[in-house]
Amino acid sequence: MKPEVKFSISEVKSFLACERQWSLSSRNRTPLRALETSTALKLGTIFHESLAYAYNRKEEANLEQILMTCAPHLQNDKDFAILSKMLTGYFQDVLPTDLEKWEILEIEYCFNHPLVTLSTKQLDVYITGAIDLIVYEAETNTIWGIEHKTAKAYRESTFAQMDAQPRLYAEMLTTLYLKDAISRNRVPSDAKVGGIIINEVKKLSTKFDYKRTVMQYDNDSRLHFNANLTAILERMLNTLEQDFCAPTTHHASCSYCSFKNVCLEFTYKPVTVDTILHHETLSEQFKVRTVDYIQEHLLSFNVLEDGGNNDNN
Repeated sequence: MKPEVKFSISEVKSFLACERQWSLSSRNRTPLRALETSTALKLGTIFHESLAYAYNRKEEANLEQILMTCAPHLQNDKDFAILSKMLTGYFQDVLPTDLEKWEILEIEYCFNHPLVTLSTKQLDVYITGAIDLIVYEAETNTIWGIEHKTAKAYRESTFAQMDAQPRLYAEMLTTLYLKDAISRNRVPSDAKVGGIIINEVKKLSTKFDYKRTVMQYDNDSRLHFNANLTAILERMLNTLEQDFCAPTTHHASCSYCSFKNVCLEFTYKPVTVDTILHHETLSEQFKVRTVDYIQEHLLSFNVLEDGGNNDNN
């Protein structure tokens, strides 16, 4: 069996933002993960998994039970107040309507699609990922992918249009999922793909606020996106052969980067995973990731399914 390289859109974004960050966290190298998760990231992840649980259990989902299960995993009372406001508003104003108009087809739909144009006799290359929610709207005979997002402010329109994640997910729905859903009689044979709906919920403790943006792409736009993505993946394949990568600095992304202490220590000097793991202080801040990002995502969902008994941290 040939060796495999798997790229996700998150890894592509990491590569484009900072090659050092990507090289230290890539699933195709020896990936490191920070032992401490930022408050914002943890809150967003918990809300995300709460929605997965709610759409899976539908009318049986119990808001009070979800909040009780999530509470020990939050870092402070403020985060709990925000999560409570977000989930309470969602359960009251959004979830009932969604369950009435949509048939839930998939929750955390994982794909692992071979990229024939990049694979060689020595290597198989895949694009991988997980779509939060896939639904069928009978009224329009349409399949939609739903991506949950949390933030203090809604996405700027230019970023929404250029974001590679919904574009790739729409591509996977069109080229991969539609045929499979029809073959399994999940949808009618003449069903079509609508696109991706960005489901944004603000992180607020004072009120509930959400917004949905429909992302649809014509064939010409899809063609150029695929060509651009392929070119980036070729660069990533070539860079995998390097022992270390140089950092890229940006005032916003550096502030939130898990590896900012690495850059404070080494600045522009070469640094590898092995260097970090044997460093006097940095070795206490990171560990080698033993579960793939996507599987780790699914394990978080299982914490709610098991009533909070699992702990994958």
